Amino acid sequence: MKKYIAIIMTIAILCLTAVGGALPAAADTPPVITVTSTEPLIIGGVVTTQFPASVAPNTVVSIVNAIYYVSQGERYSFTGWSNGSNSSSITLTTAGTYSSVWAHEILVVVNSVVASLQQSEWLPYGQPYKLSAPPQDTQGGNVEYDFQKWDGGQTPFTADNTIIPFQPMTVTALYTQKFLLTIVTPDGITALGGGWYNAGTNVVLQTPKDVYSDAAQDARQDFSGWESIGATPVVLSSPSAAVTTIAVNGPYVLQADYNQQYLVTATSPFGVLNHDWVNEGATEQFSAPATQAVVTDLEQYAFQKWTGMAGLTSPQVGGVVSGPIALVAVYTHQYKVTLVDPYGGSGGGWITAGSMDTVTVPTTNQKNLILKSRFTGFAGYSGNANTIQVMVNAPVTVTALYTTGIDFSVLGLIVLVIIVIAALWIFGRRLTMNRTPKPKKNIDE
Repeated sequence: MKKYIAIIMTIAILCLTAVGGALPAAADTPPVITVTSTEPLIIGGVVTTQFPASVAPNTVVSIVNAIYYVSQGERYSFTGWSNGSNSSSITLTTAGTYSSVWAHEILVVVNSVVASLQQSEWLPYGQPYKLSAPPQDTQGGNVEYDFQKWDGGQTPFTADNTIIPFQPMTVTALYTQKFLLTIVTPDGITALGGGWYNAGTNVVLQTPKDVYSDAAQDARQDFSGWESIGATPVVLSSPSAAVTTIAVNGPYVLQADYNQQYLVTATSPFGVLNHDWVNEGATEQFSAPATQAVVTDLEQYAFQKWTGMAGLTSPQVGGVVSGPIALVAVYTHQYKVTLVDPYGGSGGGWITAGSMDTVTVPTTNQKNLILKSRFTGFAGYSGNANTIQVMVNAPVTVTALYTTGIDFSVLGLIVLVIIVIAALWIFGRRLTMNRTPKPKKNIDE
């Protein structure tokens, strides 16, 4: 019995000895650590490209580059490690397999005239990506873009689109460009043609040729031409036409220019002298004939004044136009009164029809020293007064009648002067004779 106990104890001691030797050996065995990657790594300071790779505990593993480009539009980007770390370097201490995680990315470029849509972005390979375009975009208030379509994607004809990037791609949001055409007119005038138009659209512009201020239609605004006043200039082929066509290639601002005009008229009993629309501030001249013959040298009309404006008495007037003008030339109907008198007189000439003309002639006229003409009357008129009143209802000829004879008063005066001269001569002669001494007689006689 003791023998068996001794054997058992010996076996136990041997087992314990064996176990004691085995435990330290198990504790000294290193953990198994494996690293895999699709891209080069730095393992323990050495660049490694062959994977999987076994590493010793406490080895530092790092990425070489955060991004590897397959092409200009395709790349792989480091995103982290399989153990959840996103650091570029990790120290491996625990047994296991560790992998670097890379994202396969595709470059997608979005083009558009709408600035907010312009972008380039690296997107995950093969994953659907949402694109959204605004239905409308207005720039500066006078340029507008209306969504038309995408040139690619799964739903290109709607503003919301989806793309799946399998290769580098450029997708464009196509918009229709529109411009605001603005027309500026004076107050009270409306022109047609303004609004939003697709770029390149031909538009008809139309503005009234003349706009009258009131029912009298003697004041108006007259179209003078189109003027480009916006920041984007435009040249019109027919700028002076009230109706013209323009190609809208920019946000144009056009002004319809007008001149303030007034109707200026001048008439006479013989017709229209002036009938013009004149710009405000311009100078206008009016001219009426001083006389208008009905029968030459017998009947006429003579200018008297203008009505329609005070103080105008000359047949030729002018001035600056500041409002409507309507002048009427007033004429006086006249007949010719002809005075036939060899010795002059007063009266006669052009006399207003229906009025009285006073005719006066001299009563006598000394033709020469002894002959004298004496007024005897007017032909066709009774009496011998040298002044008469003539009713002028037609051309009139007034003839003064004279008789010529010896002027005895002058003749008597002449005879008297002769007698006086003769008497004085005789008297003087006698005085001379009386004063002359007589000759003395000779003594010898």
